Amino acid sequence: MNLEESTPKGSVILMDVENLTIPAGRDMSCSLTDVEVLQFAIDQAGQVAAQFGPLIRADAALSAAKSDKFGGGKKPVAMRKDNSRMTQCLIDCGFTSVILVPQGKDSADLALCEIGLMIANNPQVQGVVLCTGDGGEPFLKLVQALITAGKSVHIIAYDRIPQSLKSLNLPSSLLISGARLASTEPE
Repeated sequence: MNLEESTPKGSVILMDVENLTIPAGRDMSCSLTDVEVLQFAIDQAGQVAAQFGPLIRADAALSAAKSDKFGGGKKPVAMRKDNSRMTQCLIDCGFTSVILVPQGKDSADLALCEIGLMIANNPQVQGVVLCTGDGGEPFLKLVQALITAGKSVHIIAYDRIPQSLKSLNLPSSLLISGARLASTEPE
């Protein structure tokens, strides 16, 4: 028996923070804060990841706004007053790395994809939970690489699975119903 066969396989969580919290912020039926949505997403991702075995690592990426205005005075997509609280939440939940990148096209996506491509070659990883609502090229290529490497992939999004990822017929979960329910529960 070689070492690879005797070492238990496990799971990885890759979390694209903005693509979970921004749709929740736009959802008028969800009164959770960004940090509460993030905690809810972490809990859901942990439950799914456990199906693939013990958690080996969890990585998250979020972007920091460059200024108050982007693209010639347009309203910013999200101003991140909660970045430090969200980062602390991720650290407290045991995330292996929390990557803070300058806001830009696919910046957080590309950072997570770089980690994901390294994970694709790790024989100890059985399954990957990708938390994002973004189905753009970086994540589509990552998911295809993970599948080619024999990894199971589960997608978690806030309110919709992007068509490009949905077309791969992967297991998926949406956070919207649970987040709305948590918004209405008495404290």
